[in-house]
Amino acid sequence: MRFEKLNAVMIGAVIWIVLVITSLQVIGFHPDFYREQYLHRGTAEEIGVSFNDLMSVTEVLLDYTAGARDNLDITVEVNGALQPFFNQREIDHMVDVRVLYHNVLLIRDVLGLFLIINLITTFLLDKRLDAQRLLYGILGVTVVLGAILMAIGLYAILDFDAFWTQFHHVFFTNDLWLLDPRTDNLINLVPTGFFIDLIVTIVTVFIVALGSVVVLLKGLADKGISHNTLKWIGVVTMTIDHIGFFLFPEIRLLRIIGRLTFPIFAYLFTQSFRYTENRNKFLGRLLGFAVLGQVLIITAGVSGFVNVLFLFALGWIALMASDHGYPIVGFLVAIIAELAGVDYGAYGIFTILIFDHFHGQKLAQGLGFAALTVFYTLGNHFALYGGNGLNLLWTSGIQGLGIYVVQLYAVLAVIPLFFYLYKAPKDKQSILSQINQYFFYFYYPLHFALLAWLAR
Repeated sequence: MRFEKLNAVMIGAVIWIVLVITSLQVIGFHPDFYREQYLHRGTAEEIGVSFNDLMSVTEVLLDYTAGARDNLDITVEVNGALQPFFNQREIDHMVDVRVLYHNVLLIRDVLGLFLIINLITTFLLDKRLDAQRLLYGILGVTVVLGAILMAIGLYAILDFDAFWTQFHHVFFTNDLWLLDPRTDNLINLVPTGFFIDLIVTIVTVFIVALGSVVVLLKGLADKGISHNTLKWIGVVTMTIDHIGFFLFPEIRLLRIIGRLTFPIFAYLFTQSFRYTENRNKFLGRLLGFAVLGQVLIITAGVSGFVNVLFLFALGWIALMASDHGYPIVGFLVAIIAELAGVDYGAYGIFTILIFDHFHGQKLAQGLGFAALTVFYTLGNHFALYGGNGLNLLWTSGIQGLGIYVVQLYAVLAVIPLFFYLYKAPKDKQSILSQINQYFFYFYYPLHFALLAWLAR
């Protein structure tokens, strides 16, 4: 038994390391990330090259680091003069970077092989994989390594220059990394702001990947996704979304991930409405926290925004009317939500109505929500851009989804919703149950206001 627990912890640590390195590889070598950063920062104009030449330079840099080419030889026009983009000092530093990167990948691959062999051996010996034990192993490692990473992250936030200096002292044995923006293009290519966005994006991808593993193991242990697990998926994606909205609007991935939040909470709202013991008390709780939350949000300096708890209060009215045989009231409530500027407006009310109307019919709920989302998102897009809307989507390709019709990604929420499994709480009066019940009501306005304050 002791060995099994130790093995679960080892597996958790290996999964952590493998996912961190893989997230770095995926984001650090994704051309679209560089393209968005260059456009956001005006990097081409800053260096004095054309945007096409800048992307060509980036392709050479990434290919060299990944081992797809043997040199960094590329000549472009810089400030009107044709010259090699990288000087000798930059090339020598990139030799060190390349060696470091390949060593990191080697560690990832060895650990990945160990993970596969370990899982296969465990399965052959026990004829099963104990999902619950593996979950505890990952969560235990997450507490320790998560605390360490949070401490490092806090250090980086408080003094990024000091953090960056210490990072290079740990991983490099020379001072070639000390580049001069007046003579070295490499440092202008990836300035401090770029690295901060890179780290934020890598951490986000890692959190989503680790969260997916945790949800998978939890789902296997519970034979479905529980109410509490689904709520935590919503809380995490909501936090990522609002961090992107307030602090890193240039990182579109954060807002894309955040599209999963509303359908998850809308679904949970319909479940709570259906199974609550006192619907009037439920409405009172919604309105009370909606008002308190709105005051807090306004105090933080956010104006013209009506928080989503008011939408759920309006949704309560629509569902009550539907239960009493007056479905037309739902349409009137949707109009009110839209005119009042409540977060998600009519789209939010119709989402709630679809989830409730097709209760217990997972396929119908998913298809109904998907159809509503496509209709709503494309309708808004063409209303905004008119006849040019189709051309914008066609010419921008897959990137255009995250630029012009990002709400379409909300359809992905049907995946965890499909595996949702309702179970009545064992003890609603326990302290833990009460904390869990009221957590979202407090967390939503508090984190929203805090991020707004930080953005100011």
